[in-house]
Amino acid sequence: MRLSKRAIGAAVVAAQLLLASGAYAAESEADRLFEQGRAAVRAGEHGKALERFEQSQRLDPAVGTLLNIADCEERLGKLASAWAHLRQAVEQMKADDDRLAPTKARVAAVEPRVPRLTVVLTKGVADFTKVTRDDVDLAGPLLGTEQPVDPGKHQVFVAAPGHQRRVFRVELKASERKTLKVEPGDPIEVAAAKGTPPPVVAAPIVARRAPPDEPPEAPSAPPWKRIPLGYWVGGVGAASLVVGLGTGAAVFAKKGTIGDHCDAAKVCDQEGLDAASSAHTLATVSTVATVVGVAGLGVGAYLLLARPAAGQPTASLHLAPLAGGAALGFRREF
Repeated sequence: MRLSKRAIGAAVVAAQLLLASGAYAAESEADRLFEQGRAAVRAGEHGKALERFEQSQRLDPAVGTLLNIADCEERLGKLASAWAHLRQAVEQMKADDDRLAPTKARVAAVEPRVPRLTVVLTKGVADFTKVTRDDVDLAGPLLGTEQPVDPGKHQVFVAAPGHQRRVFRVELKASERKTLKVEPGDPIEVAAAKGTPPPVVAAPIVARRAPPDEPPEAPSAPPWKRIPLGYWVGGVGAASLVVGLGTGAAVFAKKGTIGDHCDAAKVCDQEGLDAASSAHTLATVSTVATVVGVAGLGVGAYLLLARPAAGQPTASLHLAPLAGGAALGFRREF
C-alpha cells in the first residue's frame, strides 16, 4: 500500500512531537533534580546535593550543573574530581560567558591542592600485567605517569598470568605527591609451597567410566525431547483448531459487511469488494486450519492412548537448529 505525501508528513510531524515531548520531560525532570540539589546545598547536605546534580546532568547536561557538581565535590574533599569538572566547564563556556574568568580562577586555586600518585611496575611485563587503581585501569601511558587523585585511601591491584593477585594500599593528603612501586604476587607454585592457598580454579569435568558389567549411561535428553509425541501432535492440532475457529468467526463478520455494501444483484462498492475478497481468503484458511486441527487432535489422542509394546517401533519428535531458524522432524526408532 502506497502512502500519500500527506500521510507521510503527518507521521513525521507526529514523530517530531513525540521526540519533543520526550526531551521536554527529560528537561523538566532535570530541572526538578537541580532544584532538589540546590535545596540540599542550602541545608548543608552536600553529599545528597552532589547525587541530585549528577542525576540532573545525565538527563540534561549544562555548564551550570557542572559548576554545582564541582562545588559539592570540593566541599566533600574530592579535589581531583572537582578540578576535572571545573576544567570541563571552562572548555564548554563561550568566550563572552561572564562565568569564564571566575571559573578559570577556581581551576587555578584548586589545582595545587590536588594530590598526585605515580604507580610504577617494578617486576613483570606491562603488556601481560594488569594494574588497576580503584576503578581506573592503569594501562599504557597511565602506568608510570603522575596522575591526579582525590585525597584519602586508594587501592592498587596487580594481576599477572601465573601469579597471585596482589593488593597495595596507599593514602594521600591534599597537595601530597607519592610514588607507589608495585609488582605481581608470588608465582602460584611458590605460593602453594609456602602454604598460601592458590586462586580457586574450577575443577575439570571428567566423564565417569562405567564398570565393565554396567552399560554406559545414555545422555539425558533435554526436557522438551522427553515429551511424548502425542502431546506435540495434539498441541499443534489444538492450535490449528483455534486458528480455524477464529478465522471462521471473522468470515461471518465479513459477510455482514458484504450484506451492508452489496445489493441483491451482487453489485458492491469498494468496501463490499474488499470484504468479499477477505472473506474468501479467511474461509480457505479456516477450512484448512480446522481440518488440520481435528486431525491433529485425533492423531495426538491415538498416540497417547495406544502405547507401543516392548520391541515395537516408537516415534519421537526432534528439533534441529538451522541457520536463521530450526527444523522440526519426525523420527521412528525400531
